[in-house]
Amino acid sequence: MVHPNSSAEEFFADLADICSPLWRQETISVLYGPSAHSAAVDLESKFTEAALGAVQIADYRNFAHGRHHWLAKHGQTTGVLAFVTEDDREIANKTLRLIPPGTPVARVDIPHAGSRAGLASLVTVLHLVGYAGRARGIDPGRPGVPTFGSKIYRLNTFNSLPVTEKSLSAIETAAIERKTETAVNVLSGRGELDFWKKAYVTFTDRLRSDSYGAVVFDYDGTLCDGRDRYKGLNDGVAQHLVRLLNSGAIIGIATGRGKSAREAFRAKIPEFLWSRMLMGYYNGSDNGLLSDDSHPDSTDGSCDELRQVVEALESDVTLARLSNHISEQTCRWCQITVQMKAFAPVALILDAVRQAVHRLNIPGVEVLCSTHSIDVIAPGVSKQTIVDQVREMVYDSKSSAVLCIGDRGQWPGNDFVLLTGPHSLSVDAVSPDPETCWNLAPPGHRGVQAALDYLSSLQPNEGALKFAVPTNGRRYEA
Repeated sequence: MVHPNSSAEEFFADLADICSPLWRQETISVLYGPSAHSAAVDLESKFTEAALGAVQIADYRNFAHGRHHWLAKHGQTTGVLAFVTEDDREIANKTLRLIPPGTPVARVDIPHAGSRAGLASLVTVLHLVGYAGRARGIDPGRPGVPTFGSKIYRLNTFNSLPVTEKSLSAIETAAIERKTETAVNVLSGRGELDFWKKAYVTFTDRLRSDSYGAVVFDYDGTLCDGRDRYKGLNDGVAQHLVRLLNSGAIIGIATGRGKSAREAFRAKIPEFLWSRMLMGYYNGSDNGLLSDDSHPDSTDGSCDELRQVVEALESDVTLARLSNHISEQTCRWCQITVQMKAFAPVALILDAVRQAVHRLNIPGVEVLCSTHSIDVIAPGVSKQTIVDQVREMVYDSKSSAVLCIGDRGQWPGNDFVLLTGPHSLSVDAVSPDPETCWNLAPPGHRGVQAALDYLSSLQPNEGALKFAVPTNGRRYEA
């Protein structure tokens, strides 16, 4: 990717030769376009932290707006390093032709655009820093640390935090900040932290003390990350589900998908366990056991209420303008799905669909959003039906509680209703309700990674499941 048109030896020999005049200059001006922005920032960081020299970075636009004036005053002591990608080749060519003759210029051509150009640029920076280090007698990997620098590095800024904040574990802090969208030190300053600490304890105590006969999971964004939605069920997730099913638990799956979800689970779950899994297709409008071939019903056509919505969406001017961000629109009896492409403007598409639906003023029709699609569902359709049905499948009344796990717990997320119960966890977005829908995953964990944390915490106990809540800063404690 870095040198598609030459060997590594040829490419890096040429690169070293092109850039050698720069290392004799006091200052280096680095020019770049959007694709090489990260590379320019990385180069400046490495040069400064290793004391290799002074580096100024500027995209071609800002260089034209005034950054070029440095060369008018310091052109004899400055060199120009220009990243040139397919995204900015024309403006780069025109700019470099106008650099004063006395200023050395090193042009680094990156024969790609977009993210590929960004990655190739970052790799090239590693070599550029190495060349500069050898020319100036400095090892960038071991530049040395001055005494005052060591003291600055070891400064402990956390001694000044209030005692209430230091008493929270990392997981407790993350859970409260996710719930409130506010830093705990800000909550403490407002006098609100004690409320949220008590709410956390109340929720986790309930989660820990109750027994579960069943667990209901959302699929996309929870058991399957968006980037893997066409690859099927994660192997680690499948192993945990099989473990829970073998322990006697009932598993429910609440998904906006249809047949593709059935095939994904059948591919990873042994057939003798299919009768213990309830599949809630199309957001709970078409439910059946994993063993039941008659579900889901994939017959085309929509109910009366959604038929009007289909016509409204097809004629909507705003959606027509955004059509290049929409991969397809599918219509089932109780659900319309607007499938979005990667990096689509989700908020704009969601607003357009909402407006088109709300103008019709059809009672009970709802618009929900998932990680990859927008679903319009018919009146009476809800993921809560899966929770009710799996509860009926649990024979032991002592373990009738149902644990619900999803990723879109904040309205208008498609798990909002699913995660309103007293035993509900999110692997991503949470509602502001202090009594339910918390995210207890370790800091930095989300999606399938967080789901695996929760699955690991579910253990068989006297014919039911118990959930080990994270405590005391450790990952999970049984």
